[in-house]
Amino acid sequence: MIGSNIRGCGILFEESGVADSYGMRRATDLLRRTVIAFAKRNVAFHDKLGWYPFADRERQLHSLLLPAFADIAEIVYAEQSINRRIGKRKQSFGFLDYWIVHRDVGFIVEVKKASGAIRQEKIVKKSTQQIWGEAVDQADAVNFEEIRNVHSSLGKIFRVSLLVLPLYKGSSNKESLTPMDTTTILPSLDSAMNGLDPTPNWAALWWLSLSSQEPVYYNDGKWFESYPAVLFLARISSRR
Repeated sequence: MIGSNIRGCGILFEESGVADSYGMRRATDLLRRTVIAFAKRNVAFHDKLGWYPFADRERQLHSLLLPAFADIAEIVYAEQSINRRIGKRKQSFGFLDYWIVHRDVGFIVEVKKASGAIRQEKIVKKSTQQIWGEAVDQADAVNFEEIRNVHSSLGKIFRVSLLVLPLYKGSSNKESLTPMDTTTILPSLDSAMNGLDPTPNWAALWWLSLSSQEPVYYNDGKWFESYPAVLFLARISSRR
């Protein structure tokens, strides 16, 4: 596992099981740098408004994920209309979360969001597995021939299913939500990877610095949550 500092934001820990190839290196480079940009944008948002956008719903997640991708890639196009295969001959019309070109490699990206309660025995709940399965199925069902017709200049295209999983602690007692160090939080990364089927072949954990784990209040101060880390779990696959 590789750890690197994100200035003013915490530490990024990365675990990769992808093959060492030109395309896969571009894929992991895109994800790694996007997570760093995403972390910086979230901390800047928190410093201004006092809460983290990543704790909100999936729809709101894209308000910071889209510019984070755009900070890194040459081309980012959101909500591209696309056909997905739902059988041998049937297709279903829908929209692709992101079409991205990074260093002359194309990426079909489907993003989902869930959350993980640290005090639960398992980080991955049944609902989390269902959400992950949807991301994988949606990416796998994209009609590649249609993508090639639109983007014929690219020699290599990758599918990326990405699950963003903020880890939180919640309590009505603010004082009970003490910050968590890296030693305590890092096992959550392996727990999440091992709990998902199919197993992600790339993952990262953004650990928020101790000063950034100040509890956020909800319901007029009757409930508090702190966020020690955010997990990013991805399945990367290719097709010529």
